Amino acid sequence: MADKSEKKSNDSKPDRIVIVPKNSAEIQKIHVERLMKNIDRPVYIPEINKEKAVPLPPEFVREIMGSSAGAGSGEFHVYRGSRRREYNRLRFIEEQAKKDELDREFQSKVESDRKEAEERTAKKRNKRLRKKQKQLDYKRRNTASTKDGNELKIEEDNNEDTENNQVEEDSFIIGGR
Repeated sequence: MADKSEKKSNDSKPDRIVIVPKNSAEIQKIHVERLMKNIDRPVYIPEINKEKAVPLPPEFVREIMGSSAGAGSGEFHVYRGSRRREYNRLRFIEEQAKKDELDREFQSKVESDRKEAEERTAKKRNKRLRKKQKQLDYKRRNTASTKDGNELKIEEDNNEDTENNQVEEDSFIIGGR
């Protein structure tokens, strides 16, 4: 009986080697090996929030006398801490405003550069099109002057073809006329 229960426990769980990490390098090695066993599984890497949240305005303690005479020794430290937090908050707001201004300037510069590039490409495109049109006009003039008689014949053939096409389109019988 004991042999059967041992077989069942051995069949359900394969032999596992338990490694006790002794330092952080071994812990990292275990994690990497575990990831490499299952390569197809995606790894979740959380994104770091780079932007700080705007700190809230300080909660003013109204009983503070300030750093002047007559204040107790404890109140001065409370006053100094609240003053430091407020200055840090104001500095942060100024830095955010400066960063926003630089971003706006950068975006406007990118936009102006893009418009200038579009204008240059449009100008060059128009120049290419004019050159191409000029070449086509030149070819037409040369073919027209050398083959005046042949060109009239070609135009008459084109007119006859268009008349035949109209007759075929007008008929409703399959197979033509």
